[in-house]
Amino acid sequence: MAWALRMGLVFGCALLHPAIGLSAGWIDSMARVVSPEFRLLDERRAELNREPTDLRSIAGSPNSLGYHSGVAGSANQSRWVEVDLGGPWPIDTVIVFPAASPPLYPNPGFFFPKRFRVELSALGDWSEPITIADYTAADYPFPVDRPVVLPARGALARKVRFTATQLVEQDGWHCLSLAELVVVSGKRNVAAVRPVTAFDSCETGDYWGARALVDGQSPFGLPLGTNRTGSFGYSSRSRRKATEVAWVQVDLGAVKSIDEVRLIPARPPDLPGRGGVGFPQHYRVEAAATPDFTDPVVLRDATTTRVPNPGDGLVVVPADGKASGRYVRITATELWRRDRDDYIFALAELQVVSGGENVARGASVTASDSLEEGGWSAAALTDGFASEYELLEWPEWADRVARGIEREVRAKAIETAWEAARIAAYDRVIVTAVAACGAIVLIAAGLAVRARLARRREAERLRFQIARDLHDEVGSNLGSIILLGRSAWRDDPDQTREDLQEVTRIAEETAASLRDLVWLLNRPGGANRDFPTRLREAVAGLTSGLKVNFSLPSAADLADLPLTTQRTLLLAFKEMVHNAVRHSGTATLAVTLRRVDGVVSLEVSDQGRGFDPSASTEGSGLAGIRARAVAAGGRAEVQSEPGRGTTVRFSIPDGGRT
Repeated sequence: MAWALRMGLVFGCALLHPAIGLSAGWIDSMARVVSPEFRLLDERRAELNREPTDLRSIAGSPNSLGYHSGVAGSANQSRWVEVDLGGPWPIDTVIVFPAASPPLYPNPGFFFPKRFRVELSALGDWSEPITIADYTAADYPFPVDRPVVLPARGALARKVRFTATQLVEQDGWHCLSLAELVVVSGKRNVAAVRPVTAFDSCETGDYWGARALVDGQSPFGLPLGTNRTGSFGYSSRSRRKATEVAWVQVDLGAVKSIDEVRLIPARPPDLPGRGGVGFPQHYRVEAAATPDFTDPVVLRDATTTRVPNPGDGLVVVPADGKASGRYVRITATELWRRDRDDYIFALAELQVVSGGENVARGASVTASDSLEEGGWSAAALTDGFASEYELLEWPEWADRVARGIEREVRAKAIETAWEAARIAAYDRVIVTAVAACGAIVLIAAGLAVRARLARRREAERLRFQIARDLHDEVGSNLGSIILLGRSAWRDDPDQTREDLQEVTRIAEETAASLRDLVWLLNRPGGANRDFPTRLREAVAGLTSGLKVNFSLPSAADLADLPLTTQRTLLLAFKEMVHNAVRHSGTATLAVTLRRVDGVVSLEVSDQGRGFDPSASTEGSGLAGIRARAVAAGGRAEVQSEPGRGTTVRFSIPDGGRT
């Protein structure tokens, strides 16, 4: 008994004393001992984390975004889109790809509906529809940033329809958007480049359109596995002019009936942000019985119409068995521009489907010329790999995606149960401590554990906010830089100069955002934790040429402000100063920060042109400041008169000492 009491006292002191306190790992070890349920969930969680993934991470760079409906009047107005497969096919799987819309919405899930159903029609008249997915009674329960894999079990279908019965709202709009619809029959996507109809459609050039639903492009890229190779595909040698012709062809070994030809664009690792490297702007796809192509059958002629670059999309040329040949040739009549006076023709892989199989795998390749160095070779055109990664057939890729989503859902369920069991196990650890060292030690241990968990929750909240900042600000800015960088390829010096100036501005804003995040992450009490100084530095670039009068407390008076409060004040302050500099025309600014009775108030005044708040429509700047104040439990006030300047006051609870 005396030994148990001494051990309990040691245990209680270890929990209470920060210098010798037990780490979370030690506490979890004790929790596993006292709670079999927590121990079992902890083991299952560890096993799940050790499971290898057999699918490459999402990595796509599409040049078309997909289908986008018109704007509905409310979330409950249905919108539908359907694909005509050209004839009844036995359907194994339907894969729905959520859309993205960079730079503001760079991740999949853009306008993906809350509720929907997917139906098949054998005759195409929808007299007897077959429903393969119905999420109309409740919200779709799985992640909306992943492909939706729906088994059809061989049902015959002429048409496939996706109907959204409850839309989502973004930026005040209710719409439906999808990046791609893949309909798998055997190993083929029989929806590729088929006719698409819809309730309505937003047609914006090469970006949004009904035809973009079946063009092979999505933010998920090609159907790739995780096996890697050192080959990038086939590339011609450099040409001096875009109109110099280049061709490459495969020998199938015998005359074969052709279902479809697939062109896989290249993405070499030395250009990681660019798909569709070397893909020709004009080309022709032919089949022939002889290698000299004296009797060609033209499968696609894109020599007179400019073809949009497919990025990381899969380009399908359907033949449906109506053509045959031993040789298949791709002739580029206008090459891809790599640099000034430097043009090439390149493909990562060429597949020829006959009888449901890729009969071009391992076939011999000949070409007008071939670059045989640095990962490029003629043989790499039929090695079964895109640039670096293994190409998967649609059924295998869909199966891996479905397993990955199932694993993710299972992991979230286990994580939720694990957290609940962990809290219960911590309580048991506390009870064990009580039995060993008495009620006083129990109370102290409980407070220590609760404080530890509270600090952890606070850290999690801060990490979430910083991650959101990185996503919203830095991610959006980088997306804009990418789009501007792409547009800079055009032969328009004036436009290129404007694009580069915009890139410079966005990069400077991104650097400023990163400096703010680094400052917020600085260890409390460090040399750089001077909040008043940080306020001055944050707007130094914005106020260049202006006279700014600061009235700020000392750094010591603000030292105990929580990081979340400092973050809110800093972001609001930058918005307030930006609005004043941009709109007021003032020559002076007055900045005042006060902390009184648990409230911290930040005031920015100018002597500019002012405005009538009652008549103003208020742009997004003031609206954003008000929203930020409300989110923090405070308020923002605006005082202004035409010709008398403007004062914006931002007040929130300080969240500090009580």
